[in-house]
Amino acid sequence: MADSTATSTSVSASTSLAASTTTSVSAQAGTEASTATAPEKMKTIYRPYSVPQSDGQYFTTLIAPGDYTPDYPYIDTPIPGELQGKVAKWDWQLRKWVDSMDDPVATEINGLKSQNASLIAALATTTENLQSVQKSADTANAAVATLISQIAADKDTGVTKQEG
Repeated sequence: MADSTATSTSVSASTSLAASTTTSVSAQAGTEASTATAPEKMKTIYRPYSVPQSDGQYFTTLIAPGDYTPDYPYIDTPIPGELQGKVAKWDWQLRKWVDSMDDPVATEINGLKSQNASLIAALATTTENLQSVQKSADTANAAVATLISQIAADKDTGVTKQEG
């Protein structure tokens, strides 16, 4: 006969499939329980960047298994609700999500982008004005060339205009 202290043995088997089933057998109680579990849970992980990407965000998202632990430069800290509708950015020093508009570097970059847009508009206006001035200068140069050739022709024929 077996010792009663040695009979409290439990065996557990699990399969990590999409619809896994965990079976536990307890030798002491002499019962068997089978539990169906939900598909493996997935989670969102993030790849933060220090500058905005082509979509304007400071991160890209990936989906990973729920038990995956990301390594640098990936994180699994979710973006807090108070940053929904804002441009979130991961702060590596604070180890949390922050509003990118609160970041002094981002503020400076956004200011430079705004200044760049106004300079591009001013450049377009200046280019249009330059083209207009060049047309006027071409017309004036053509008139001067005509006058020079007329003066040269008059000089060759000896025609002079005298005021008197």
